[in-house]
Amino acid sequence: MNIKIPLQVQNILNLIKNTGYEAYIVGGFVRDSLLKKETYDVDITTSMLPNELKNILKEYTLNTKYIKYGCLKFKVDKFNIEITTYRKEGIYHNHRNPSYIEFTNKLDEDLKRRDLTINALCYDGNKLIDMYDGLKDLKNKKIKMIGEPNLRLKEDSLRVLRVLRFASNLKFDIDYDLKKALFNNYKYLKEISFFKNHIELEGILKGENYLYILKEYKLIFEDVFKINKLELVLFKENIEYSIKEALFFYNSEYKIKNRYLLLKEEKFICDKKDLKFKLNKYGYQVVHDFLLFRNKYMHKDKKIYFLLEKIISNKECYCLKDLKIKSSDLLQFNLEKEKISKYLNLLLEAVINEECLNEKEALLNYFKRGVNNGVFIS
Repeated sequence: MNIKIPLQVQNILNLIKNTGYEAYIVGGFVRDSLLKKETYDVDITTSMLPNELKNILKEYTLNTKYIKYGCLKFKVDKFNIEITTYRKEGIYHNHRNPSYIEFTNKLDEDLKRRDLTINALCYDGNKLIDMYDGLKDLKNKKIKMIGEPNLRLKEDSLRVLRVLRFASNLKFDIDYDLKKALFNNYKYLKEISFFKNHIELEGILKGENYLYILKEYKLIFEDVFKINKLELVLFKENIEYSIKEALFFYNSEYKIKNRYLLLKEEKFICDKKDLKFKLNKYGYQVVHDFLLFRNKYMHKDKKIYFLLEKIISNKECYCLKDLKIKSSDLLQFNLEKEKISKYLNLLLEAVINEECLNEKEALLNYFKRGVNNGVFIS
């Protein structure tokens, strides 16, 4: 059995076991070790209750945020440790969360709630526990669900994307019954938070087999992520650019939703005015990355990309903070305070449309004319 437990981790297992409780490394570390993949994330499952764990692990800096779920997290050197008490779960609601959790002292109760056979392998340094033929599936490079696939996916619909993520990262085949269940139950993903779905999508795109997964499960990606509404034709036979780059907007470093909405728009940036309106709506970083991608990978929008840099270097106005007039400047007109923001946006629109210079006096005169003409009073 080619599983080498780091000394730091074995010490934690021994600490728990020496008190008379069970403790096993479970899931990803065991799976990846058997696949000869290096990993520093270690999940431990134990019969010890959370508060007792907290007491014997005092020497570590513990993250106790999820202690009510039986989970403690901490770091030991380069290893990320997560210890969770054996638990069983109640009936799921909202296709994501169990109605309750209950701690147990039985390992089999804990393992049957886990998702995939290859993620239910346990090892304590001496013996390997394999209740669901995970070793066989690992050897055959097969992804199988523990329990009836339709029921398990309906319980927690995020499992649909987790299955695809593992298939992409491990380059494993998905069991026939599980594959059918993915298509039967993916619709419940629409009830899951936007961000949780997109975190899983990022994981899929990091895998070596992402291109096959995107093509084979095209219907799921089109329906859940609305990819078919994008100008980017991700599933054509001759892909001329990286799909990973094409989906740059799922990068969580900046505003995810803005990236998503920008790429969903059927009308793309076509001139300076349109560019400024997009900058105001989505922000500089999102628009910059979007144009950089289209310029670099699709050989489009080169002029617009350089125009963007010119707007920024010239400090041209495209948002309210650049406007040379503030809400206090409009108070002299005896306006309803709740409408001032609306009027400032109308003035910004006038500046972007080059109907008025971005100068305080010019803006005040423009506004006065608008008031006299009834444009700014509603």
